[in-house]
Amino acid sequence: MQELLRSVQANQKVLPDSPEKAANLRWIARRLAALEQADNAADLIALFGGVRFHGGARNAFRGMHYVYVAATPHSEGQRRLLCRDE
Repeated sequence: MQELLRSVQANQKVLPDSPEKAANLRWIARRLAALEQADNAADLIALFGGVRFHGGARNAFRGMHYVYVAATPHSEGQRRLLCRDE
């Protein structure tokens, strides 16, 4: 997951500067930080266990993004992983 987000981050960095690029980089950075601070693998599995990471980067990112947007956190750890403290 982190590798995929870092790849998306690298792709964003080569784009021309824009407010959208800056917002995307902030979004990615927050999720990377949350993943690095995760202390419970069960929360990761509960949230992202259904994402198919072997179907290509684009499809994997779509699946992850859907989880970030639509998942309902059922624990404090899941809430932190989804960056729902905004």
